[in-house]
Amino acid sequence: MTPRYLRNPGEPVYDVDARSYVDVTDARDETDLHDVFTDIYRTNRWGSDETRSGPGSELQRMKRVIAQLGALIEDLGIRSVLDAPCGDFNWMRYVELHGASYLGGDVVAELVEANRAHHPGPGREFQLLDFTAQPVPRVDLIVCRDALVHFSYQHVVEALTRFRESGSRYLLTTSFSRTSANTDIVTGWWRPINLRLAPFGLPAPLQVIGDDESDDFYDDKALALWDLGQIPARFPGYDPAAAESGSPGT
Repeated sequence: MTPRYLRNPGEPVYDVDARSYVDVTDARDETDLHDVFTDIYRTNRWGSDETRSGPGSELQRMKRVIAQLGALIEDLGIRSVLDAPCGDFNWMRYVELHGASYLGGDVVAELVEANRAHHPGPGREFQLLDFTAQPVPRVDLIVCRDALVHFSYQHVVEALTRFRESGSRYLLTTSFSRTSANTDIVTGWWRPINLRLAPFGLPAPLQVIGDDESDDFYDDKALALWDLGQIPARFPGYDPAAAESGSPGT
């Protein structure tokens, strides 16, 4: 049977792996990122035995990304990385940073404290960070994997704006190239997102890293690299008034 999230993207789904599909039917009104993602972390809502960041962050699925991200960092001469959200640092700790400093940012306070306790290291820091609402540190590379897929249009736009305003060089973030139209959601749900389409309209990425960890589903999922100078200051396809009123998105 086809999981419901594949038939109706934008409906409330927490676990996007069809093999351990969880249908969440309780609609959520929270828009505060701390409340939403702290609840998901505390309850292990995404249902992975390995990581509270969910099945998509399990090591078996991340081998290709781990290797290719390390190569990208070396090729671009990256000296500083912001990983936001960093989650529980399950896979990122295996990426070869080639001497770059690492800052992991997350909105879940107890997760940040756990990372500080369990994953100390030279050139490595963890910071409480809501990158939709707070200034983002300036770095060479921002890695934002599997976050915007869980954000409402409003939070996506706020995150992209904060990233651009940080003065950082590059953004590497999740995008689905064959998604033909974007859908607005309540933050904490899930849907595939194509950042090249309305209401975001980003230009073609500089390059992509394949990230199709969900096997037969969404094999167009990738980590796409943008020069942050390419991120627009305004998003003409986004209507804040419509988002705040709860009007359906594109």
